[in-house]
Amino acid sequence: QIVQFATEYALTRDLDFPGITKAAESGTIDDRPALILDYVEGETVRQAFVAQRKNLAEVLTIAIAIAQALGEIHRHNIIHKNINSHHILVNLERQTATMIDFGIASQIDLKTRHPEIPEVLEGTLAYISPEQTGRMNRSVDYRTDLYSLGVVLYEMLTGKLPFDATDASELVHCHIARRPEPVCEVNSDVPPVVSDIVMKL
Repeated sequence: QIVQFATEYALTRDLDFPGITKAAESGTIDDRPALILDYVEGETVRQAFVAQRKNLAEVLTIAIAIAQALGEIHRHNIIHKNINSHHILVNLERQTATMIDFGIASQIDLKTRHPEIPEVLEGTLAYISPEQTGRMNRSVDYRTDLYSLGVVLYEMLTGKLPFDATDASELVHCHIARRPEPVCEVNSDVPPVVSDIVMKL
């Protein structure tokens, strides 16, 4: 956890754009390591869109805000590596989305052609990309966040995750080898073109 605090502080303290929680200060509180972040008003995607279902227009409005925030993160050469419906705060009234929890994020070194292949499994298993499992012999780059974004959008549009496996090894296998049921077949209110975008992710 201390390493994650240090990572988040180092990556976000100098960033200044909407869509992320910026680390304001790193220190100790009651002799325990602490990270003080800018306050963000909102609720998680899971609270706003899964626990309480919303119509397509509301989902797409926030999906655009999420995509814009992630685009800015990638433009600053950062891979989040833990995009999920708990790590995105949304404000429905302001139609904004904010990424939180950069504890396992990493800075992309543009001079390195081949980033390292992960040796340990990091991230939230239900949202993790195939290459992030460490079993694909492929390096992790910004596309890992796009895969996880696809899982989040799938959940926002259908109310459930694309894979319902509970066993960890089975879930990893699903991400690597299975294709989920298309969004428009789970929720007939979703147009095929929107479903296709999510399935491409």
